[in-house]
Amino acid sequence: MKINNPQAVYLLLLLIPLFISAALRYRSGSRQLLRLGGEWRKKKILDLYLVKFFFSTAMLVLFVGAVTLSLMGIIWGQKPVHEEKKGIDVAFVIDISRSMLAEDLFPSRLDKAVDLVRTTMKNLKGSRFSITVFKGNAVVAVPLTEDTISIETFLSSISPAMLSSKGTNPEAGIVKAVNSFPPGIGHNGAVVLITDGDVLEGNLMRGAELASTRNIPLFAIGAGSVEGVPIILNDGSVIRDLSGNTVISSLDRDILVKAAERTGGEYFDLSSPSVSSNLNEAVRAVNDFSDRKGIRFRNIEHFRFFVILALVFIMLHFLIRGVKWKKDF
Repeated sequence: MKINNPQAVYLLLLLIPLFISAALRYRSGSRQLLRLGGEWRKKKILDLYLVKFFFSTAMLVLFVGAVTLSLMGIIWGQKPVHEEKKGIDVAFVIDISRSMLAEDLFPSRLDKAVDLVRTTMKNLKGSRFSITVFKGNAVVAVPLTEDTISIETFLSSISPAMLSSKGTNPEAGIVKAVNSFPPGIGHNGAVVLITDGDVLEGNLMRGAELASTRNIPLFAIGAGSVEGVPIILNDGSVIRDLSGNTVISSLDRDILVKAAERTGGEYFDLSSPSVSSNLNEAVRAVNDFSDRKGIRFRNIEHFRFFVILALVFIMLHFLIRGVKWKKDF
């Protein structure tokens, strides 16, 4: 059970003046009846008045309680509802290897990649998204969802430290992302790979081949420059190879272009000012941006039940007060 508006419970404080008022009315009413009925019918009159007064007041108290419960927004239970949504399923595959810390894109390749993911989610409203991150291996960090808040939460803390494995294996990322789609996704899904193409493990083209056989286009986003730059770590040092030479990380554009073309997708440069709009148009063009049928569970609100109860109680209150018992008066 869930309560959407717990503050409404303060309405029950109205019962305090109601009880005080009821006590005063009972005292005043009983005195007037005794004057009219006389002492010889005292017990019968008071018993009758007490019964009517008790039940009419009880109905009024129940009315206030039912109104309060209706305003509290009490929810319990769920029911399945059919829905049709217009959108695409997009799996982002993000390279979080240390080479993505290179600063040939400001403030870094990885930060620029995160900005692109955020912008794409805003452009493709009504779609579902997932996040897969990879280094030497890969993991689906956020499964396919419409909850962009959970994705934003993850993106705010993304870093190479998320995975302990070394190396860069984009094939593992693509395989994980493709397999995370529901069966038969066809042309209503896309993989967006964001990497510098620095493949140290696996076979990128093998991953592209899997996406192609599943009829899922791959959009490759190249992060970095062809000339390359050193990778500067948080402590200001640079990454060196076993011989002590500074490692230069450069963009391998050719392999990314081939992988994207193999699946019917496209390649885009992350440094381009129009990369976001171009990616948006390409994803929409290749995919069937049409209604997606499905079932979701909706919470059941029960305020109507309490409103009906409130109406019943207030009607009974006036009915009891208005009934004339002619035998006794």
